[in-house]
Amino acid sequence: MSCLCMKKNIFLLALISFQPLFCQEFIRNDFKGVVLDTNSNKAIPFVHFTYANSKGFTSNEKGVFHIVDSLKSIQVKVSCVGYKTKLITLNANENHTLYLEKNIERLNEVELVYVNQEKELLKKVVENIPLNYPNQNETITGVIHEGVFVDSLFLDTIYNASYKIAFNKLDYTKKRKTGNLSLTKGEAKFHKIKDSIPTIFYGVLHSVHSNDLVMRRYIPLNLKKAGNYKLNIKDTLLYDNLKLIQLDFEHDNIRGNLLIDSKSYAVARGDYWLEGETSAIERLKGFERKERHYSVHYDKYADNKWRLKYIYFLGRYAKKIG
Repeated sequence: MSCLCMKKNIFLLALISFQPLFCQEFIRNDFKGVVLDTNSNKAIPFVHFTYANSKGFTSNEKGVFHIVDSLKSIQVKVSCVGYKTKLITLNANENHTLYLEKNIERLNEVELVYVNQEKELLKKVVENIPLNYPNQNETITGVIHEGVFVDSLFLDTIYNASYKIAFNKLDYTKKRKTGNLSLTKGEAKFHKIKDSIPTIFYGVLHSVHSNDLVMRRYIPLNLKKAGNYKLNIKDTLLYDNLKLIQLDFEHDNIRGNLLIDSKSYAVARGDYWLEGETSAIERLKGFERKERHYSVHYDKYADNKWRLKYIYFLGRYAKKIG
């Protein structure tokens, strides 16, 4: 009697987001839906929702959002770069389809004279970090949501987890990529047999430090390596009364863009995609990294300092199983 063992690839998607907010225990009411472009009817990725003063969440790359709250209805401010901001009331336990209108304006050419070279723009961004971002240590609290799925539609769930976290963010005057954190509360819910995936994606808690592009002076913000990147000022956008310059960058297996405030030179948002680069731990566990996408958002506060608002991460992996 013989047994034939066939190897096959299983593709996994890890979806992780971080949002600083104040949390409390609540009764579960679901708020879910999708955000579409009014004209094209296409999904709008990474739309930001805020409500109840300090709470917030974001849609995924397919425009889909899903949160829980104790309220039966919430009034949310819906905003996304390049679209008009609007207020919408969401009712619990209903499927919502929301539409946003584009709001893109080109700046007059004369307004871009001072950024006729991409490297000069990056230099101004780095020089102004101590002015635009906190220059003293601060503690922020928030929630990390983590989900791992077998399919790209995020329906076949392996597990979901959430963690309430307090982060000690160091001042932005120096380049840093680490910081202190404490886990206030965390829980994970497995939807499949536990051995269907022999590991969970440990280490995502530290993404709030390691993927803070400004504090880390990461990708083209590392001026010593900025010359390695192909840089292009692609467009200018008007968003929440801010004039933002879109700077695209590309080098080897990394590509992305920065949205930069044209007045203060603060980075309002950074998106980048990494191909491959499987880590030693992932290789040890038998995973092969296909691609990672990070979307890092900052917001301007009443004291005119920009702070980390949320980080969205989507990873695609493959694993051989026998």
